[in-house]
Amino acid sequence: MRVAAALAAAVLLAGCGGREGRVAAETFDGGVTFRNLDGEWTVYTRCADGAGPGYVARLVRSDGVVVTDDRGRAGGSNKPGNGGLGEFGWHGARSHGRAFDYDYAWTIDGRTCGNVGVASASVVDEPRVDGDIGRMTIDVFLRDNHVLRRRPMLRVRYRYRIHPHVVRVAIGVTELCHRGRCGWQGRAFVKEPKLQASVTGGRYSRLVVLDGGGRVARNVIEDRGSRCVWAGVDARRQTGQCDDPRRAVVRFEGQDVRALNVRMTAVGAPWQSGRGLDGWALASARRTSYALHDSALDGVRWSCKTRSPANPIVRRWELGGGAKRGGAYVAASAMFPGWEGGRGYGDCEPLARAFGPRGESWNLLASYWFDSRPGVRTA
Repeated sequence: MRVAAALAAAVLLAGCGGREGRVAAETFDGGVTFRNLDGEWTVYTRCADGAGPGYVARLVRSDGVVVTDDRGRAGGSNKPGNGGLGEFGWHGARSHGRAFDYDYAWTIDGRTCGNVGVASASVVDEPRVDGDIGRMTIDVFLRDNHVLRRRPMLRVRYRYRIHPHVVRVAIGVTELCHRGRCGWQGRAFVKEPKLQASVTGGRYSRLVVLDGGGRVARNVIEDRGSRCVWAGVDARRQTGQCDDPRRAVVRFEGQDVRALNVRMTAVGAPWQSGRGLDGWALASARRTSYALHDSALDGVRWSCKTRSPANPIVRRWELGGGAKRGGAYVAASAMFPGWEGGRGYGDCEPLARAFGPRGESWNLLASYWFDSRPGVRTA
């Protein structure tokens, strides 16, 4: 009965008016899989199978290779391979007493379901296919454990448009914790709000950042002039950084495979434009910090490179990879933060800033697509 219902749903959602089969959608209990000419893109509409709602939790390339699968993976968002395509999270903390307290700090993200993380999800626009375009809009609500589930701290709205060769997502991040004063037991602070793009397969061996003109991006702050290319294998010791203000696309590349491209921009502007999450960084520079200096609670006291979220040194993209097998990553990730937060949620308290006013929104555009043929590598 369930198989018949799923097949019927797929037929009903396949659309009409375009070339048959270019874009289709199959709903299942807890989510939808959109299919275009380049792969199958699965988005959950609630917490299920160890994954969270809203982002692309599983992607199977048209050659049958699983490129990313976030189901049932251990660890937080910063672990290479976690977070699928488009998962959002941040480092949260509550002021409690006079010193930072690990019992009042968390990694809060859209792949964690429970008392901290996903509070709920709501489908705003049901999945469907109109002609050659698949559509769906879903809201994901996130919280720490100091607010009620029905009064979350933040909303992430994903508005999907699936085309035959590209998946586009308008992502809106709206703050609901007015100036950090929501819930109980201390004011709420945020650092490192970010989106993720991760792979757990695909035979990719390096990550390359391109600027808006398709050229390899270059750093202008640290390692001035160096190319934004990363093929490292231990993200716990070192990751790649890209501060090129023109950066636009991260490519997951490999030998004789179709590269996966991830474009991240603000709406109508480059990423580093004072809009989108980058705008949140600039606004947060004027807001109350958790502390004036980094503590040694996590075993390290340092400068955190800067105290201000507005400093370009912490407004960079980050590239990280884990182990390789046969020269290709087992898991790798690109992170797109508004501003970095140090080595984890228990580090760099000066970069933790109070939330803005309730309703403040930061809007972004994400696009995911594969190269048209294998073997293309950026120079």
